Amino acid sequence: MSRKAKEIMLEPEQRAELERLVRTHTAPNVLQKEPKSFLWGAEGQTNTEIANRLRTRVARICKWRTRFVKEGVEGSA
Repeated sequence: MSRKAKEIMLEPEQRAELERLVRTHTAPNVLQKEPKSFLWGAEGQTNTEIANRLRTRVARICKWRTRFVKEGVEGSA
């Protein structure tokens, strides 16, 4: 069974900023992966589900999530 991603409680302004980063058309797709992972983690998706959707490793999702919990939006890509 997959573990849940580290719980992320997003403030409305954090969610808005992450959604803005995801919608940015000038940013490369790779820079949109981190914000997407945070939004999906806040929705309760597991690390495995997020990694599969983003076609990356679970370890990378865990690393991003840990950094987000410590540093917030400023610590993202």
